[in-house]
Amino acid sequence: MLFSPCYVCFLQFKIPESVFILYKAVLAAYTLIWLIINIVEAPGAETNNGQSSFVFLTTWTYILLNLHLYVSLFDAIFMTWKVVV
Repeated sequence: MLFSPCYVCFLQFKIPESVFILYKAVLAAYTLIWLIINIVEAPGAETNNGQSSFVFLTTWTYILLNLHLYVSLFDAIFMTWKVVV
């Protein structure tokens, strides 16, 4: 078999799984906080000509990055829990 789910679900480095999950959680929370700040404190009419922050492709790609990080976090948690149980 050329591809196995084990290649993307398990940690390749020799650090504890709890540290890896904590790292993923901190990174996901950090990007979510910046996304919320970007949406709540979006530049006003003086810089965006009154446009919403959702008009920009950068905002949408950052939303996709957040989705990826949270799916990756939940996948790591699930796979760790599945291995332990």
